[in-house]
Amino acid sequence: MRSELPANEVVLAVARANPTDGTRMVAAMADRGLDGAVNRKRVQRLMREQRLLSAAAARGGAGGRGSSASSGPTSSGIWT
Repeated sequence: MRSELPANEVVLAVARANPTDGTRMVAAMADRGLDGAVNRKRVQRLMREQRLLSAAAARGGAGGRGSSASSGPTSSGIWT
């Protein structure tokens, strides 16, 4: 069941229908709609061009590995 819309339009339709989803989820959902692979970076570029990325994604992410708020060890050597 191949969609008649070009891949870019399918990706953008999925992104608009799911405004809180990130590029990986949009790519996965577009994969299902197109019966083929959609590159996540392509999805990211399309969403950026159409200003569909969240504020957290636009500034580089909202967390994940290595984003600890720790300021380092205190003067007594204890990590905070």
